[in-house]
Amino acid sequence: MLALHTSATEGRLRFVSMQSGSVREVVLKNWPMLRGVDWSADSKMVFIGTVTPNNVPVVLGVDIEGGSTVGPKKATITTRPPEMPNARLSVSQTA
Repeated sequence: MLALHTSATEGRLRFVSMQSGSVREVVLKNWPMLRGVDWSADSKMVFIGTVTPNNVPVVLGVDIEGGSTVGPKKATITTRPPEMPNARLSVSQTA
């Protein structure tokens, strides 16, 4: 499964199956600025750096159905090359 964030101004993610080529697009309302995409260890969700409406950095966990969970506030968000655990590929797009 490939995960991409496809817009710098909309909270839009695209999940692409590497086996079937099927695409699932998810829009995260209220989370327009996404920074980086990393898969969880169990490959069930991705973690994305973002900020709250009050400009507080957080890590958002998102599953392929579009469900999201906010991680700890005041998270440190860095830009770095994506990791590839278990042959899964994580790619982020920047504006």
